[in-house]
Amino acid sequence: MINFYTTITDEAGDVVKQNWNTKKTVRGKKVDGTINRETTLEDVARTALLGSYDDELDDDILPRYQLFRKIQGKGDVNLTYREKKLLKRFICKKHNVLFSGQALELIN
Repeated sequence: MINFYTTITDEAGDVVKQNWNTKKTVRGKKVDGTINRETTLEDVARTALLGSYDDELDDDILPRYQLFRKIQGKGDVNLTYREKKLLKRFICKKHNVLFSGQALELIN
């Protein structure tokens, strides 16, 4: 079981905070905005799975989307060996070593 709500830390061990785009409903109207919040494994996975890559294969697109849907907003998730392999591959393509290393430790 992988907890995708686990936070990601920086070199000093402090939780990484980033600005994230969000859609809010204010008085019945949808409003775009940004919030500054802690970065989680789900955030790292989402940006990796939904990213565009020059060398991507059409065969990777549907499994990536399905995996994104499986982990989105779920917290604790069981992944198959293939899903873990796919997720780790794209996290390493998208993110730096600090984020990738933490993600790989959490996924393994």
